[in-house]
Amino acid sequence: RPGHGLRRLAAGAGALALAAGLCVLPPSVPLAPEQRLLAHTDGAGAAASVLIDNGGDRTLLLNGRYVLGGTGGVVLEYRQALIPALLHPRPRTAFHLGTGTGNTAGVLARLPGLERLVTCDNVPAVLDLARAHFGDSNLGLFDQPHVFPVTADGRHWLASEAGAFDLIVLDNLLPWLAGTSALLTREHFQRIRDHLRPGGLACVWLPLHQVDIRTVTAVLRTFEHVFPETHLWLATADLQTSLALIGSLQPLRLGHLLSDPRLRGPELRAALDTALIRDASDIFAGLTARNVRPSAVPTLTDRRPLLDLWATQTFHRDLAHHPHLFDSPAIAGLWSTLATLRRGQAADLRQALGVTRDDASDEGAAVWRRWSSTSQLVEGLAALCQGDRRAERLCLDAARMDPGNGLARRTLESLLITLAQSRQWRAAANLGSRAGEIFALSPRARVAWADALFNAGEHYRARRILEALLAEQPGDLRAGLQLLRVLDAMDRPADARALAESLHTQHPGNETVERLWIQMDGAHAGHAH
Repeated sequence: RPGHGLRRLAAGAGALALAAGLCVLPPSVPLAPEQRLLAHTDGAGAAASVLIDNGGDRTLLLNGRYVLGGTGGVVLEYRQALIPALLHPRPRTAFHLGTGTGNTAGVLARLPGLERLVTCDNVPAVLDLARAHFGDSNLGLFDQPHVFPVTADGRHWLASEAGAFDLIVLDNLLPWLAGTSALLTREHFQRIRDHLRPGGLACVWLPLHQVDIRTVTAVLRTFEHVFPETHLWLATADLQTSLALIGSLQPLRLGHLLSDPRLRGPELRAALDTALIRDASDIFAGLTARNVRPSAVPTLTDRRPLLDLWATQTFHRDLAHHPHLFDSPAIAGLWSTLATLRRGQAADLRQALGVTRDDASDEGAAVWRRWSSTSQLVEGLAALCQGDRRAERLCLDAARMDPGNGLARRTLESLLITLAQSRQWRAAANLGSRAGEIFALSPRARVAWADALFNAGEHYRARRILEALLAEQPGDLRAGLQLLRVLDAMDRPADARALAESLHTQHPGNETVERLWIQMDGAHAGHAH
């Protein structure tokens, strides 16, 4: 019947794209159905690739396995620069280890008053691809005269460097990756301390979806052994966020944030907007704990590299088998601990801000509300990981408590997308409806919501959402391909062909669209004949 061939075509469109890509791919680079290879370099020490998906997002991949960042992750990557940089009142020199796409280093380079930035990566191919394919997201990092890219082992380079820095940032270290444990030992933290100027800050970012509580606790104890003042700071409030260990030799003074001109000046405005940071309250929102002083785990040293065993066991035994994260026991334990730590921080923060009434209108009260709503998001995520049905309500209440909290929107959208990816269609559809009553969903979240509605049998609602999105953004390829599936299921071959023709015109050269168009055109000719 009409549309039957189209259904098979729509269902196989991703497979066709994958098959076409594999014909020219190096064997080490796997592709998702919506991805294609943009660039690939085989280096002496490692291979690096750039992938692009149907939404135009680019991802940098090392050895076909390790994601080093991309244009779709700029909120997190920008915050990993802005949080430690703004906690220091005026850094003039900075060292950044782990260049990757250059997105984090690119924001550091834009700091007002920064005179020298050294950014280090040990894979030459990574720097080459970052320069060639991520100049827009890394804000032209490699064109800045005060930026010095270095291809070297970061630990060895720092050991040979005579100069000192106001800010040292270690970017998203994966403890289970071979060699990384050497960057998380007491000896290396001591070397970092010795390369800080007076008043300097050290920052180590750990990706929370790649570690368990034992790993974080061991790294924290080792870090606090070297830095007597240590704060834990969440970058965002979602399951794929990162946790910063911020260390200093003197108490960390945060009062400058409330009147920091860098939050209002033009130099960082675009990066701050992208990172969902409007004022000091968005920086304070991530504050999770101070001087935890764990004692139940040993200190990590060069002679006792326990992370090589622990982190690898955790990743391969647990995390690698739970791609949706919220059903991972390791992740559940971690988020439960973070929620507990934030509860313990609440009274001290409220007193420091001088908040006496929740409905006050001063800046301290605004900071407190933003921090409180973010803490409720953390409680919601902890509940989600424990299978507690209150999780969705906690996250929605956090958004209602503080509608201006950009992290609340990000958390709910991330949860919506995760539920859709894990095929919990009804839960995702309901969350999309409730979240949409509080704020306007992003295009990617709306596509996930429509996907959930479609698979829950609500084809008409899914079609309305996608058509409205395409009316606002006619070139949205994700929405277009999803709408083709919906139109096919509703037996609307004429509408589907018109949409396919529009996508073919708007996305010339896209392999998925080209093959879809060729086969649809052939199917149409066969029906006409």
